[in-house]
Amino acid sequence: MNLFEMFSEQKELTLIDAMRDFLPIAIKHLKLKSLPKINLERNLYHTHVPTFGRFVNEEQTIYLDIENRHPVDIIRTLAHELVHFDQGQEHELSSGSWHTGSPIEDEANAEAGVMMRIFDEQFPQYLKMKPVELPDVGPEETHDGDSFFETYGEIEETLEEAVYHGRTVTLNKPMQGDVKKFKVYVKDPKTGNIKKVNFGDPNMRIKKSNPKRRKSFRARHHCDNPGPKTKARYWSCRKW
Repeated sequence: MNLFEMFSEQKELTLIDAMRDFLPIAIKHLKLKSLPKINLERNLYHTHVPTFGRFVNEEQTIYLDIENRHPVDIIRTLAHELVHFDQGQEHELSSGSWHTGSPIEDEANAEAGVMMRIFDEQFPQYLKMKPVELPDVGPEETHDGDSFFETYGEIEETLEEAVYHGRTVTLNKPMQGDVKKFKVYVKDPKTGNIKKVNFGDPNMRIKKSNPKRRKSFRARHHCDNPGPKTKARYWSCRKW
C-alpha cells in the first residue's frame, strides 16, 4: 500500500482531503493549465539541501516531506513548490533559483502566502487536524502520478467557471464521479449549454504508466481521434 492509498482509506479528514480542496485555489490563483506529478515521501533528508519540499523541473515533479508535519504546513510547502512549477512553465528557473533571498524564492514565498490565506479562510477545519503519523506502509512510499491524476485530473484545457443546475462549477476539470468513476463539466459548443459528462469504470484503475496497457486502451478506443469533449470517450482518452 502506498501513501496515497493509505490516506484514501481513512474516514476522517486527511492530507488528501486538504490537497483536494487546496488545488483548485492554486490552479485559479496561478492560472495553471496543468499540474505536475506530486510525490509524498517520509522525508527528503537525502537531498543536497535540507528541505520539506522541492520541485524538479526536469521531471515536472513536486516532492513533499510529510511525516510528523501538520497537513496545513504540508499544503504551504505544496503551494510554494507549485509557484516554482509555474515559474518553470515560464522558463524563469535557473540553477541558482533555489537560493534564499533570490527573486524566484521571494516570489514563491509571497504567492504561497496569498494562497494559504485564501485556503485557511475557506477551509479552517484543516487547522484543527493533527500532524501526519505514518505507519510502516512498505517499500512503496512515493506516488508516480497515476492515482493522483486519477483523482484530480490532468488539467490542460483553459479553466473557467459556469452555472450548472443553479450552482457554480469549474469547466474542463475531471473530478471524482457520482454516477461513474469520473465526471467533468463542459460547455456544448453547439448549444452553449453546460453539460456533465460521466466516464470511467469505477471498478478499474488507470495504469497509463504501463506502456502495453496504455497502447491497448488507446487503440481500442480510437484515441487518435477521440471526438468532441462533450463525449465520454474524449475524456477517457485524455486520462490515458
